[in-house]
Amino acid sequence: LIDLDAAAKIGEDFAGEKYSSGVLPPEMIYQLADYKEKEKYISYFQYQDEEEQRKRSPKFSTNPAHGYAVRSFLGQDIEETSQHPETGTDIIHTKRVPKTEKSSMYELVRADSSFDVWSFGVLLYTMCSKETLFR
Repeated sequence: LIDLDAAAKIGEDFAGEKYSSGVLPPEMIYQLADYKEKEKYISYFQYQDEEEQRKRSPKFSTNPAHGYAVRSFLGQDIEETSQHPETGTDIIHTKRVPKTEKSSMYELVRADSSFDVWSFGVLLYTMCSKETLFR
């Protein structure tokens, strides 16, 4: 990771709200089925600033019918309350979750330690070869 603002709890949080596309593991990539899915994906992020829209915009291979996008989502904070086991006082926890209006285009991916291993491998490859793994 470039910085820790993209950090997620392994096994609990979803990965993809924030990311660096240079080190994304393959399971974070989604192949769009058609132009309709492309438009649906783009409209979901339409209220983000121009830089975010550019970053999240689907990429197309030489075959324009096959676009690829990151399994990304917009997040929101929710509050959960629990009680302290000894004192019984309320404890308020803030948790980051995907917004519920997310399309069902693809399943979100839970954070996993394999993402860190993949990212480390990409960085090692770049350092040793002096080239980027992806163009």
